[in-house]
Amino acid sequence: MQLAQLMLYVENQKEIRDFWVKHFDFVVKNEVMNGDMYMIELSPHANAETTIILHNREQIMKMSPELDMATPSLLFATSDLEKLHARLVAANVTVGEIVDMPGQRVFNFSDPENNYFAIKQA
Repeated sequence: MQLAQLMLYVENQKEIRDFWVKHFDFVVKNEVMNGDMYMIELSPHANAETTIILHNREQIMKMSPELDMATPSLLFATSDLEKLHARLVAANVTVGEIVDMPGQRVFNFSDPENNYFAIKQA
């Protein structure tokens, strides 16, 4: 077993796609329009096994009202925490301070829709 995809429910898929591409160099692996359903698949690099699928929150709520639309807490890893933190601050992304926690250094950030994420030193 492996983790294949993380599904993120957002209001503006293209804006969120552009956020991940611009600030984290994510790759758009696929953009699919299937009837009324539009999906964008992103990954940190072309050969990544795990991807993020951006779904339209309103459309998913109509199709599956029983789903919890809350944003999952996603923790990413980077080899250069300080460099990435500085890059995001310079780009005016909402970013928290780097925090030293037991066994790891981490900071949080949010996308344009205020979805919360975190990054740790790899």
